[in-house]
Amino acid sequence: MSLRWSPDAARLITVTTGHNKWTVRPLRRAVSSRSIHHQLWTYNQLFSKRRLPRATYVFTDFDRLMPWHIELAARIYLRLKDADLTVLNDPRQYVPRWAYLKRLHAAGINTFTCWLPMLGERPDRYPAFLRTVHAHRSVDS
Repeated sequence: MSLRWSPDAARLITVTTGHNKWTVRPLRRAVSSRSIHHQLWTYNQLFSKRRLPRATYVFTDFDRLMPWHIELAARIYLRLKDADLTVLNDPRQYVPRWAYLKRLHAAGINTFTCWLPMLGERPDRYPAFLRTVHAHRSVDS
């Protein structure tokens, strides 16, 4: 994919998954009150663009993307950085929630952790709350 820059540039572009645009409403309100032109794109929009405006890009929702979408986002991230644009949230640095929780516990930041039954792990204390790895639903105890 070769990227060409369109002359009509937005200042801030937030990229999110289609069903979760609501998560950036507070950001939209904050930047509009500062007269910053903001556009909200989905990853599908980003991936289908042949021209990208000069802007600051914010990549979000990695936990809701498939691995190949994260890889595509990472490629675009690198091209945007190579063009000396500001891009926040490097997709290559994404750590799944379960791995992040384990890191925080190992560092002594969290007193709680998570266990992955698929790896044979079992809770060492109770109560334990059940949650799927990929779905964003409430917890069951």
